[in-house]
Amino acid sequence: MGATVTWRIDQGDCRELLRGMAAESVHIAITSPPYWGLRCYNTSPLVWEHADTLAYRAETGDDSALCEHAWGEEQPGRKRDEQHLEALGERLGCGGGNKASTVNHSHSGSGQFCAKCGAWLGSLGLENTPELYIAHMVEVFREVRRVMRKDATCWVNMGDNYATHLFTRQGKPRNVCQPPNDWEGTKLGGRESSKHVTVTHQTVPGLKPKDLCGMPWRLAFALQADGWWLRSEIIWHKPNPMPESVRDRPTKAHETVFLLTKAARYFYDNDAIREPHAEPGRIQKHYAHGYGTRNAVGIKTFKPSGESPGYNPAGRNRRTVWTIPTSAFPGAHFATFPPKLIEPMILTSPTKCCAVCGKGWVRETVRTDQVDPSANGSRFDTGKTAVHGNGRAQHGERHVTKALGFRPGCDCPGLDGDGPWIDLAAHPDGEANWPTVPAVVLDPFSGAGTTPMVALRHGRNAIGHELSEAYADMARRRIVADSPLFNHTGGCHDN
Repeated sequence: MGATVTWRIDQGDCRELLRGMAAESVHIAITSPPYWGLRCYNTSPLVWEHADTLAYRAETGDDSALCEHAWGEEQPGRKRDEQHLEALGERLGCGGGNKASTVNHSHSGSGQFCAKCGAWLGSLGLENTPELYIAHMVEVFREVRRVMRKDATCWVNMGDNYATHLFTRQGKPRNVCQPPNDWEGTKLGGRESSKHVTVTHQTVPGLKPKDLCGMPWRLAFALQADGWWLRSEIIWHKPNPMPESVRDRPTKAHETVFLLTKAARYFYDNDAIREPHAEPGRIQKHYAHGYGTRNAVGIKTFKPSGESPGYNPAGRNRRTVWTIPTSAFPGAHFATFPPKLIEPMILTSPTKCCAVCGKGWVRETVRTDQVDPSANGSRFDTGKTAVHGNGRAQHGERHVTKALGFRPGCDCPGLDGDGPWIDLAAHPDGEANWPTVPAVVLDPFSGAGTTPMVALRHGRNAIGHELSEAYADMARRRIVADSPLFNHTGGCHDN
């Protein structure tokens, strides 16, 4: 049965928006949160409760224990190098093309702490320590995990940065994102006179100036400790990286994407994102020239000369380095995801789902006679092809499977009450009797709406959360412009 694809961009604090969503309703989450200490997004500060308060509420279920916060002085901001960013942003037609750019400089510094309970008032990403930022990220992703199905996946893009001094002026904190015009006696505002200025140099505990902060792995380990399965690290290699005015280290040309899950087993359509073999002809050549050899005890370590190489014609398993240029569009959000980065992630999610239980349809496959070399022909003395003593423990041979189509992955009976499908041939008209819905894609930090836009292109439902009203409006306009079928906010079309 045909499914209807829908979308919406909700504006507000993603924590509150996530709490308003049904548990286990999302099939895949893809997001790029604000990076720590790189830029401000001109949004109103939010209250982030202390970890002890959150732990008490989680343990007791008592949400009534509210503190009448008494906010202290604002914390000093972090200096950052903004050289070349505005000019580059103008050239690209956006605000610099990544989260390190700043075009509109108007925001508070590194927030304020409650003198009573330790809560923090500020904007995510502007915390004065990495630890506080990571604690806030863990809080957000607990809500993400709650709305994810047990078989869902979560993809998180996280950039890194370098430690700097914390700067204050005449004993007062100064805006981290705004190069001040009235700072004299320093080079921070482009002035070099010298009167009435006190600059306090402070360092972030545990970090020295010029240290790489390691924020992606700090986040990954914190989420892992909070119960997430950390399944993979993907390197997003940028062939067109942002130029950097540095002479004592290489220019940064990559970011990190983590694949996280809430269970050990989950839905992941590996065949949907296979990539071409690098040199399939070379594999044939090895076999033709007698690549099959024998080890010391006379046991073959590879296939004999002339036998079929048996590589998967659908392509090889996708690897963990993805070379994808950054991209921008006129009027872009300063940190747009390239659509090509998101596409493989979305394609791993179900193409359609059972309308009753929400479980994704799975590929119907048949075993062929073609041998999969990834499981056979190993020349290492470990695993299934290992040699133990004078003989091989197991041959370990597997065969390539061929996809026939998709079938329900659940045991729901369907409209005809005929029970779960065993194979497609037994139900030639079964799909017409089986109600399906699209998978749900969530981005809790949707920015310019790239994730929802790409999700809709591939027939998935899309939900985006964005704190900035301006960016939420931008995302809605962008989605409508990308496809005339989505002609209003919350639009839909038949898949």
